[in-house]
Amino acid sequence: MLPLIYTTPVYTIIFVSIIVITRIPEIIRAAWLRSQRAQRDPTARQEDRGSLVVMIIVTGGGVVVACILPLIWTGAAIALPQPQFTLAGLVIILLGAALRWWAIFTLGRYFTIEVAVRSTQAVVQSGPYRLVRHPSYTAILVMLLGVGIVLANWASIVVMLAGGLIGLLYRVRVEERALVGALGQPYVDYLRHSKRFIPFVF
Repeated sequence: MLPLIYTTPVYTIIFVSIIVITRIPEIIRAAWLRSQRAQRDPTARQEDRGSLVVMIIVTGGGVVVACILPLIWTGAAIALPQPQFTLAGLVIILLGAALRWWAIFTLGRYFTIEVAVRSTQAVVQSGPYRLVRHPSYTAILVMLLGVGIVLANWASIVVMLAGGLIGLLYRVRVEERALVGALGQPYVDYLRHSKRFIPFVF
């Protein structure tokens, strides 16, 4: 049984529209903030260590494989009512996008695509950062889960989340090392009493 987004045009259009609506504005905003930061704060240190590229390749690779799996591994299809299951996945994608935008707006001018730090920036602990250290990455995992559910395939869900988690864990390691170096003890204290992705768990 193939997912509805592969067989029913209306679901395909809705799915693609949601992906475009949730991703394109973020890319535009990130590019604008990057240009503003270059003008206002040329002292910001880039410490990405290739983590953006790794995250894109690993997470993106997971997405590509997960999208192919429903076509070749039909035995892993989820045998639940398709319309309801697909709609649940779409809602989860939107919830993940809302969490990511909440995290982005909470960070404000500190939000970056690449890992970049300044010694003058503060340790943000408001909004979703009260719950976890990396809510924008939690949001990515939630969105990937939503896409996996839309694909209605157990193997797709596993591959989608595994690729996302591997890419994000490397990114987080680079980011936290850079923030400890730039912000010192305040960020070390934040590390001690907060979880990375899931409150009280992980």
